Amino acid sequence: MELRNLHSFLMTAREGNVTRAAALLHISQPALSRQIMQLEKELGVELFVRGKYKVSLTEDGRRLKKRAEEIEEIVGKTEREFSKRSEVLSGVLSIGCGETWNMEELSQMMAEFQGVYPEVEFDIYTAVADDVKERMESGILDLGLMFEQVDLEEFGFLRMKRRERWCALMRRDSDLSGKERINVQDLLKRKLILPKRAVVKNEVENWFGEHLDEIQVAGYRALSYFNGSMMVKSGLGIGICHEFPLYDPELVLRPLDPEISDRCVLAWRKGRELSAAAEAFLRFVKTEVSY
Repeated sequence: MELRNLHSFLMTAREGNVTRAAALLHISQPALSRQIMQLEKELGVELFVRGKYKVSLTEDGRRLKKRAEEIEEIVGKTEREFSKRSEVLSGVLSIGCGETWNMEELSQMMAEFQGVYPEVEFDIYTAVADDVKERMESGILDLGLMFEQVDLEEFGFLRMKRRERWCALMRRDSDLSGKERINVQDLLKRKLILPKRAVVKNEVENWFGEHLDEIQVAGYRALSYFNGSMMVKSGLGIGICHEFPLYDPELVLRPLDPEISDRCVLAWRKGRELSAAAEAFLRFVKTEVSY
C-alpha cells in the first residue's frame, strides 16, 4: 500500500469531490481515479459511493479514513522529528492529556525542560483517557496524562503529586453555596450534570450508594470544564466534577463529603521505543514526581 495513494484517498474523502481533490493534489482527475481504484483493488473493497457530482465514503471507506489519518499523523510526526536532528536534543514530543489540574505541574516541567532543550517542541492533544491510550498504542502519542482509573497493565507510569477532589459545581445563588462541603443528602432530588465516561461515572455513582435511584440526571459532560460551567450557569443543574481553577464569580465549587479524590499518572507504552526527546523528558520528570 503506497502512502501516495492513501494521501490521495484522504484528500478525496475530505473534499467529497474527485475534481477538487485532483486540483488540490496537482494531478489529473484520471490519475487520481486510478490511484483510488488501485487502493480499492489492494484492499478488496469499495471505498466510495460515486455520484454524478460528488463521492461519499462507504462503511469500509470510513474505517480506512480513520486509519489513514493515524498513518498520516505518524508519518508527519516522524518527518518532523528527523528534520530537526542536530547535535543538540531536538524533536517533537507528543503528549495526550485529559482535563486535569495536574496539567499545571506538567506544564511547569515542560517549560523548565524546554529552557534546557529549546529545540524540543511539545504537541499537546486533549481527549478522554480511552482516546489517549489508543493513540499511544498506535504510536501517535509518546506520553499520556490520565486519571489512574485506566487499565495500566501495558503501560509504564509515574504518579503525579496532586490528588484531585470531586466537587459540586453550582451557581452562587444556589441555596447550597453557603455550605463548606456537599453531602449525598444535599444532592438528592436535585438535577445533576454527571461525567459521561463510564468508569468515571461509576465512581461518582458509587459515592451516592443506596441513594443512587433518588438522584435526577439533567445531562452528561465529557471534558471541557468551560462547557460544563456554561451548563451549570444556565441553570440546567449542579455539576459533579473534579476540582479545577474557577474564575467565574457567578459559580462556586464545593468538595463532596465524604471526600473522593483521584490521582493522575504520566504514562507511556511498555515495549515501545521512545524518541530521544521523550526519554530525556521522562528522566527529567522522574526527578520531580513520585512513583
